[in-house]
Amino acid sequence: MLDAQTDSLFCTGTLIHPQVVLFAAHCMDPELSWATPGSIGLGENAGAPVAQIDVVDCAMHPRWQTDDYDLAICTLAQPVTAVPRVPLLMGCEVEQLVPGAQVTIIGYGADSATLEGGEVFAEGSGPKRYTTQTITELFLDYLDVWMVGADTGGCFGDSGGPAMLQLADGTWRVVGAASTIHPEAPQEEGEELCDYGTVYDAYWPEVEWLESFAGVDLTPCHTSDGTWAASEYCGGFPTAPGVPGSSWNQGCATADLGAYSASCGEPYSQGPWMEPEPEPEPEPEPEPEPEPEPEPEPEPEPEPEPEPEPEPEPEPEPEPEPEPEPGASDVGTGTGGDSDSGLGTDTDTDASASGSAGFNSDLVGRGCVCGVDSGGALGFGLLGLLLPALRRRRRG
Repeated sequence: MLDAQTDSLFCTGTLIHPQVVLFAAHCMDPELSWATPGSIGLGENAGAPVAQIDVVDCAMHPRWQTDDYDLAICTLAQPVTAVPRVPLLMGCEVEQLVPGAQVTIIGYGADSATLEGGEVFAEGSGPKRYTTQTITELFLDYLDVWMVGADTGGCFGDSGGPAMLQLADGTWRVVGAASTIHPEAPQEEGEELCDYGTVYDAYWPEVEWLESFAGVDLTPCHTSDGTWAASEYCGGFPTAPGVPGSSWNQGCATADLGAYSASCGEPYSQGPWMEPEPEPEPEPEPEPEPEPEPEPEPEPEPEPEPEPEPEPEPEPEPEPEPEPEPGASDVGTGTGGDSDSGLGTDTDTDASASGSAGFNSDLVGRGCVCGVDSGGALGFGLLGLLLPALRRRRRG
């Protein structure tokens, strides 16, 4: 049990239902206690709980201050479903709690306490511890169950924690809440206070009040007056609650469970205790999709072949020279006459008469020769050289 302001341990409690914790009234009585219940811690050490759950509402038994009924209850903000619970001792099961019976007590309290100058000095609280005690007397008018131990007992901080009885069928039951040091424990200065015995207040006579406050059924095998009424939850109780089959992080799950209970009557079922539904196996992680193969890079398009240079247009062939008219060729070419002197005489004479150097005036008039300047005359011999040159260039 953890204080609301400091989260410090102030008492021990018992988880009796997924959302209900039972403990002692003096733990939260403002006249006796410095603490206010704020949350519960689960684990093996109060200094380092593996889980912490807020309380919603808490109450002391209405007969605490008048009749010393040292019982208290808290409801939780959220359920604790994984931890196997030991049910309350009820009905005919109480018959097994007699003087001489062995019980186990558990708590997070100190391992040593002494009186010094009238003040109690306790040390060593935090770790969860347990020990065995022997029942000596029952004073049920005050709910008291007295017990003693062999140099062991409850100590400061164990208040509210459980005393547990193992029944004949091997399963366990919660008897009550630690209330005080045994009245016969030596209380001299400097002497150990916690090594003699302890007084626990019984739960079973006050189940009706506990259930009315919590609003839930705290006795799955009985009605609140102790009548046998086995339900589907009357079974599967731990046979070895001190030997968990797993860690606190896994809810202390254990396979050491009894069948449907028949401690006071017919069991709910003759079959084995219903197995808890197995947790679904985690779905396998999907295999990663193969990475798509990279698309092949497109082959480079071939460079376009250079367009052929256009062939040069053929140069037009020169028009053929007009053939000289009959009679004129003999004079123009200087061939074919049988009288060379006649030609020479005519040429010279014509040239001096017409001003066209060396050409017959008749040929010049008809456009059959090229004109030249006064610097000289262009003869047909040069024209004959030009025509073959033009033909060779055209073929090229």
